[in-house]
Amino acid sequence: MAQLCPSCNKFAGLEMQDPEVNSVEIDVENETVSVEVRIVRNSSCCNDEMKEYTFNTDADIPAKIAEKIHAIRELMPECEFDAEDGGCEILEEGGSRYKKSYYGYSMTVLIKHHDEEIGSFEVTDKVEASGMDELT
Repeated sequence: MAQLCPSCNKFAGLEMQDPEVNSVEIDVENETVSVEVRIVRNSSCCNDEMKEYTFNTDADIPAKIAEKIHAIRELMPECEFDAEDGGCEILEEGGSRYKKSYYGYSMTVLIKHHDEEIGSFEVTDKVEASGMDELT
């Protein structure tokens, strides 16, 4: 769908940019990970930011990883764990005739203890194109 570009005042198509990962945090007590990711659609002519959406996604840590965390904490109760972005990709769905368009991300979350990976899992979220925030 074309929109009016603020820089050149021409109708321009919108292009997806790589997702921006703002944060990945672990809550060991509640066995969850919180992820903040921003996606942006730029004008195809001048590359101006036209639409955005910031996801704040909470995901449960899978049982196998949670079991490893519990086992480590039994031996070392005060130990700390980290959650990291193991790779984040843009997600585009729909958009054909009679289908709504969805945009989002898919991220591999790595759970680590002292720089040693103890597991990874996928976190995915999406929003309907009409739900994105206009920036112009």
